[in-house]
Amino acid sequence: MTKFRHIPAAGRIIIFAVAFGVFAIAAAACATSYNAIFHLVDQLGLYGAGITEIFPGLVDFAFIVGESAAILGGIMRATTRSEEVTKGWPYTAMWVCGLCTIAFNVWHAALIGGLDDPLTVPRCVVAALPPILMMVSFQVLISIVKWVMLHLGRPLNSAAALNKQDSRRRCSTETASRRRRPSAARSRRTWPRSAATNSGG
Repeated sequence: MTKFRHIPAAGRIIIFAVAFGVFAIAAAACATSYNAIFHLVDQLGLYGAGITEIFPGLVDFAFIVGESAAILGGIMRATTRSEEVTKGWPYTAMWVCGLCTIAFNVWHAALIGGLDDPLTVPRCVVAALPPILMMVSFQVLISIVKWVMLHLGRPLNSAAALNKQDSRRRCSTETASRRRRPSAARSRRTWPRSAATNSGG
């Protein structure tokens, strides 16, 4: 926290403002996506009324969970310096849910007027915009987290961090082994003298 306080006040304000803006964009995108997916599922007649109301939230909330887990995974990987903290599944969930959200929104927009309607293409573009903005805004948030962690001395480029840590361990091990070798050689050299003195006494 001390290093975070070293960031200028304007920078800290921007960090919190951007984080708030990202979640505001996510809330608006989830609202528009929920509406589109709800009408799409209702039009398809797949589920009952209760499940139809719940289903749209699955995709959006799963995307937010995956994105948040990806951010947390990067922070924990930089903190623990462990390769066991992976970001594969969070990123997979994020991209799968994000692409599904875009596809559902575009599909719903295409079904409104049909492919022959001249307004279909503009509808699809407008419908795809909210989830795309949500995905891009979360990537901006990840970039800010990377910058903050870099300032705190724990870069999220964990592969480089792990390589540096391994190289430091190797250097320290080699240095310790070099220091031990002369002492062992000296003990070997002094042993015959002490033995000779004892034998002579």
